[in-house]
Amino acid sequence: MISECRYAFHILSSLPPFIRPRQLFEAQMRCAITEAETREEVMEEMEERMRNMEKRYLKRITDEVEMNEMKMDAKIDMLHRTGLLGSGEATEEEEEDFVSRVLAFFAEVLAHSAVE
Repeated sequence: MISECRYAFHILSSLPPFIRPRQLFEAQMRCAITEAETREEVMEEMEERMRNMEKRYLKRITDEVEMNEMKMDAKIDMLHRTGLLGSGEATEEEEEDFVSRVLAFFAEVLAHSAVE
């Protein structure tokens, strides 16, 4: 774009004086319009990048909160099972649920570690 404008100015400087002002004005207007269009395109691209970055950041925060909740649930379940919190007596269904939640938690941790 800049080289095109310089080339146009170079060509215009060799034109006869009565043609130069009008042609020079038109060339300057084309350059200004091209520059404005380019700036608009760059601004739109940067806005899109910022939106994508914000989406990735929010997803990462949400995933981290979910993992922390799963970890806390697993800790509470362990405290229940050891008898330090509550009765300590667990039914077979509760034990299966506990094991499946612990496995799901560790699967999430491994998946999260693989992404980073």
